Amino acid sequence: MENASKALLMAGAILISLIVISAFVFAYRDLTSVKRQEAENQKVEEIAEFNKSFESYEKDLKGAQIFSLANKITDYNKKYVENMNEGYEKITLTVKEGNVSYEAEHYNNLQKQVDNIMNTYKSSNYLEALHDAYKKKENGTNEEKEKAKITIDAVAEKIGTKAAKDEMEINDKYKTYTDYKDLKNKKFKSEGVTYYSNGRIKSMTYTQK
Repeated sequence: MENASKALLMAGAILISLIVISAFVFAYRDLTSVKRQEAENQKVEEIAEFNKSFESYEKDLKGAQIFSLANKITDYNKKYVENMNEGYEKITLTVKEGNVSYEAEHYNNLQKQVDNIMNTYKSSNYLEALHDAYKKKENGTNEEKEKAKITIDAVAEKIGTKAAKDEMEINDKYKTYTDYKDLKNKKFKSEGVTYYSNGRIKSMTYTQK
């Protein structure tokens, strides 16, 4: 009888131990599940916040905004995709101008060219004045040619003789600048956004209206 009682007590103790262990296992599993869900929710929120800064451009844009978006995408790709290479994936911008398509780097490079032009000629007014002066110096009346020479000399004092006297360079830079200025005022229609399987933005496409 005494042995039977001891056996029952031992069985009871084992059963209680199993119940306690099971409770801990289930509690740990539930806690792990909650933590995993919290991590997933945080990841979704981070992706949504990341996408938001790009999705604000998902509408019809003017060329000036295309330059801003191209710069944003280029900076992101360079900082996170090229330099860090930690699972970040490239964002692609495609802009269709007539029969030609351009990517973000095209607009980013054009912006840099114009920035360099402005550093050389100080302002668009000086560049335009020089371009007009050289046209009149070549094809204008005697009075216009004289005024053109005065303009060129005056601008040369402001920006330097080398920059003001290189007619071929001035014509080339003037064309780049006018192309840039015209492009900023053009309108582009959003063709939508695509996403990677993780929810991050993959590509953005626009067509000139």
